[in-house]
Amino acid sequence: MTHKTRNLSLSIMLLLVIVSCSDSPRANSGVASLEDAGTVVQIKGSQSEDKSMQTDEQIVTDFASCVREHGITIPDPEINSDGTVDFQKLRSDIFNDPNFEGRSSRDQLQECFSILQAATFVQARQEEDPIELQDNLLKVTSCIRENGLDVPDPDFSEGPRGSMRPVIGELDMENERIRDIVSGCRDSVFSGTEFTRRGPGRPMNNSGQNR
Repeated sequence: MTHKTRNLSLSIMLLLVIVSCSDSPRANSGVASLEDAGTVVQIKGSQSEDKSMQTDEQIVTDFASCVREHGITIPDPEINSDGTVDFQKLRSDIFNDPNFEGRSSRDQLQECFSILQAATFVQARQEEDPIELQDNLLKVTSCIRENGLDVPDPDFSEGPRGSMRPVIGELDMENERIRDIVSGCRDSVFSGTEFTRRGPGRPMNNSGQNR
């Protein structure tokens, strides 16, 4: 896998794990783009048409159709009452499909991942408060550590977008326990929901096994 392709794969994994925090009324308006790694992908063939007029719902529906063509059976995305895409449900549908085989499936779905680049939640947003977003990402990272996972600090050298890549990149996101921790920390910081911490007394390695 090329460096660019690996970056795109990781970006979309971050998207599916974290982006649903933007569905909360308390979420920062720019949070949805925090996992955008800045990767530029040249889409070829039929996908080269101008998609600037498509809604996020249409784009994610195209993504779901592409995923189904690769043997992973997921329904069209569900839409929240405010018109946003239910990314939590989309993520769950992909991970829970019996035909999803982790890394090998992600490699096969590169064509599908590239469809999402035209969506607004992947595009850079100017209205977010970078300082507040950075503080919140540090809180998420601290929460992940408090739950027994050894992760590095976010890398803010090029801004907050993509800064969680070194954090999530150290984790086995195919492990349900780890996904629950990351999702719980995300929701705790961005949505204000209570998250019952595992506590430092039960450390795990980054594959989700107790030490």
